[in-house]
Amino acid sequence: MFLNSVLGDDEIVYLEQPVDFSKADLKQYVFRLVKALYRLKQGAKSWYDTLCQVLVKLGFRRSEADHGFFVKEGKDSAIILTVHVDDCMVIRHPPSAIKRFKVKINKKYKITDLGTCTWLLGIQLNRDLAKKTISLPQLAYIESIMTHFNFDDLKPSSIPIDPCQLLGRSQCPSSLTNIAQMKNVLYREAVGALMYISMGTCPDIMFAVSTVAQFLDNPAWVHWEALK
Repeated sequence: MFLNSVLGDDEIVYLEQPVDFSKADLKQYVFRLVKALYRLKQGAKSWYDTLCQVLVKLGFRRSEADHGFFVKEGKDSAIILTVHVDDCMVIRHPPSAIKRFKVKINKKYKITDLGTCTWLLGIQLNRDLAKKTISLPQLAYIESIMTHFNFDDLKPSSIPIDPCQLLGRSQCPSSLTNIAQMKNVLYREAVGALMYISMGTCPDIMFAVSTVAQFLDNPAWVHWEALK
């Protein structure tokens, strides 16, 4: 993926020679990096810029509202392409339009066609062609979170957060003992996982998540209980 992107003159990166690569003095020669490598800070951006240039040549237009969203409109056809790093999902009309696109993009990059999309970033896609509906359950991801944070034994609740439980900065621990008690609690990780769910398929928990997110820098045990 990243190896497909070429670094331009505005991204000049030099590397030392690998040990035992040459008998020459290692301090005398350096290599200029031509293509991006994995773990290179510019790698992701360089790959995205390269991909954008290819898609523009293929007739796509990037959405200014979401830079991972590309559209190609024809007289009797339309293709919508969503991109996440090196994963792409294509929506098309008519079906023949996607076949032409796959042939063209495969000439530039070797792609793997996974067929009809059933999973996308931890979200399941269920299509009912008879009813013409699409559902987006995220149950598998939610269950994995429950197991990871040992929330399996918690009692279910019909509301995201207890409205009678007031949370504030005054509850944040100030003594070293209380701070040490929360040191090994995966508070930030749990809030981040819930944020992904709230922005994806469960917007009803957004207020509750934003409430507990206010205490990321110094959470107390009462905040952790409210998060559960």
